[in-house]
Amino acid sequence: MSTSSSGPSPYIKPWLSITDQLLKLESRGLVIGDRKIAEQFLWHLNYYRFSGYCLAFEQNRHTFVAGTTFEQVKASYQFDVSLRDLLTEALEVIEVDARSTIAHVFGGKYQAYGHLDPAN
Repeated sequence: MSTSSSGPSPYIKPWLSITDQLLKLESRGLVIGDRKIAEQFLWHLNYYRFSGYCLAFEQNRHTFVAGTTFEQVKASYQFDVSLRDLLTEALEVIEVDARSTIAHVFGGKYQAYGHLDPAN
């Protein structure tokens, strides 16, 4: 790939297998108790998504606080998923309520085909 001053720079990070990704995390101080579970989790989640959750557990960039475990980071991710699900569910209730209220008020004011008149 040729690079020019206006073209993209070459990508310098090598591809890593899931096993190598875990070794990289371990080299940064992450404690991995059950490799099989960790491998399965990364296989489905993606290393870069997981690494975003690692940031809260780092004392310096790419250095974990001593004793930080894969399970702690995984639990942080799972909490985020649960919170997102709860918020999405709550927003759905709010959305349906708002649409119902708008439809009721609009229909009462402009009747059944009021939405067809751009003036409304």
